[in-house]
Amino acid sequence: MLHDGNVEYIKDFSDAVKKAVLAFANSEGGTIYIGIDSQGVVTGLHQAAESLPRMLNSVRNSIRPDVTPVTAAFVERLQDKEIIVFQIRSGPWQPYYLAAKGMSPDGVYIRRDAHIVGASLAEIAMLLSHQGDIAYEARRSFRQDLTFKKLQSCCDSQNIVMDGPFFKQFGVLGDDNLYTNLALLLSDQCERTIQVASYKGNDAAACLSSSDHGSSILQQLDEAMQAIIRCLDTQDGSYHEGNSPQMYPPVALREALLNAVLHRDYTLPANIFVHIFWNRVEIINPGGIVPGLEIQDVLLGVSSCRNPGLGRILQKLCLFKAFAAGVAVILSAYDECAAKPVFSTSPHAFKIMLPNQRRYPKAQPIMEKSDDERMQKVMQLFKKQHSIVRKDVEAATGMSQAAAVVLLRNLVLQGQLQKKGHGKLVTYVLS
Repeated sequence: MLHDGNVEYIKDFSDAVKKAVLAFANSEGGTIYIGIDSQGVVTGLHQAAESLPRMLNSVRNSIRPDVTPVTAAFVERLQDKEIIVFQIRSGPWQPYYLAAKGMSPDGVYIRRDAHIVGASLAEIAMLLSHQGDIAYEARRSFRQDLTFKKLQSCCDSQNIVMDGPFFKQFGVLGDDNLYTNLALLLSDQCERTIQVASYKGNDAAACLSSSDHGSSILQQLDEAMQAIIRCLDTQDGSYHEGNSPQMYPPVALREALLNAVLHRDYTLPANIFVHIFWNRVEIINPGGIVPGLEIQDVLLGVSSCRNPGLGRILQKLCLFKAFAAGVAVILSAYDECAAKPVFSTSPHAFKIMLPNQRRYPKAQPIMEKSDDERMQKVMQLFKKQHSIVRKDVEAATGMSQAAAVVLLRNLVLQGQLQKKGHGKLVTYVLS
């Protein structure tokens, strides 16, 4: 086989032709001459016109997705001999791969330095990222060897037939009949996880337990919720006994976890984290608010789901009721609690803090109205410094040592401040 720029010379039709087609379709395109040997000698083909349809069918059946739309093939006469010419354009659905090998280094070929080589996993991932403005969910999945045991179980429980039309309707299969990234999220092979950890008191350095939940997003939701409840049972008595008030409204916990799953940015190599402290639960998901919205919009009920396909599937399976209702449901669940959920965001993360209702008895307000001014003075301190100590509060408010301790404790219980360290080394930072 002779290599020359964006041209390949191949003596006879073989697997080398298919690899060359793949390499050009996955790169900048090129031309394949079949009937010219490795020395550049025109050997010709017997009955080239009759062989051409068979070659095209072989290429069509061997390569996924269908590469024939970017392939032109014809017979040409050269030195009184017939050869076949394949002209390949750069394909829009990269990576193209051998159906028998899958989307792997043995199945994906590219052009590199005038040679045809198997693509590395990193190069395959790069080709996948070239799908332009196509939404993450609709892009072709890196993996095609997917199974759906958990999805099948959920469909069975709702008397839903999980078949080809179902997969097509909800975007699990793309127009090329290949699995999408939405399929990957729903599959038993999903690579993103939910991590749950509990801590002693409010000290993030004192981890009591942690667990990592993978498999299908549907499986992760179930397992993570069970893990949260186990941590709460261990940390503060039984979550199930219905003590008044409960630690956390069940609907708020469920909605906060669903919110993280639905609005997570799955293109980021990070996982959802659930942190369980003495006085609060924090749920952090990768991906800030969808561009164009601000935190105030979210609190008013305006929402744009980052993963609408996943939302439609979860809605079909009756796992949640309506888009844009999560924040309202969470806030409503805390109507009678002295402390309220706190929502915060950064460019690449979103956090929901749910206060433990047992730490905030509704009959006793956390702050007396006369303390409002002192509380504001404490919060003003953070405009000048990252952390404060008790003496800073005494100086700013004129309070006694004991009163400053109470004020700081209440701000921690409200979820506005976090306590760091122990004894004389205690400092306070914004939550």
